[in-house]
Amino acid sequence: MIFKGTDTSPEKCSKICEIGAKADGWLIWNTPLKKYTYMPGQNMPMCGRPDFRDLLEEKKTIMRAYGEVLRALDLGIGSGAQWLEDLRDDGISLSGTTLNAKNIHPELNREIIVCDAGSLHKHFPKSSFHVVVSHYGSHLQEIEALWNGLHVLKVGGEMVMSGDNGMDLDAPLITRYVQKAEPAPFCIKSIDESPQGRKVVHWFYHIIKTEDYSIKN
Repeated sequence: MIFKGTDTSPEKCSKICEIGAKADGWLIWNTPLKKYTYMPGQNMPMCGRPDFRDLLEEKKTIMRAYGEVLRALDLGIGSGAQWLEDLRDDGISLSGTTLNAKNIHPELNREIIVCDAGSLHKHFPKSSFHVVVSHYGSHLQEIEALWNGLHVLKVGGEMVMSGDNGMDLDAPLITRYVQKAEPAPFCIKSIDESPQGRKVVHWFYHIIKTEDYSIKN
């Protein structure tokens, strides 16, 4: 199954469908969880970015203290193989999304669904997850990923996302519902030049949901 539609504009829909169809490269898109906050090609996170593996372990420890299982969502998960070790730990329940089902690791067929960032609210109930993460997985839907991520994130939950398109998180309407997770800056941007000579804006944010928010269907 390949993703065929989106809640965003027809132009974006067309581009996202193209991404879903060109999925062979994602069969090996298995960035280790430790590097989920790294920029491509880096061996350590930029200043202010957390180690996602450490963050995940910290959240699992907190949830165990309350007798609960940590519920995590990985938006644009690739094959999901990078999560297999964690899923052998009964302290975490994983869900993920992809644009093409042929990428999914056979052990994760039940955990991963085919949908885009703009459609999360149609597939997952409101306030479902303690952690929402995406490592270069929102594919032209940065703002849609933010709003949908807030919808499915529990109040007090954390969202960690990175990508390489434009992102503006300064709007008062957005900041009403979130706060930056110290010591990480609210949003980090850096501009690099790709091998093809074009400018690439890498963005990252780590935020905590502080107030109830729902997307209106």
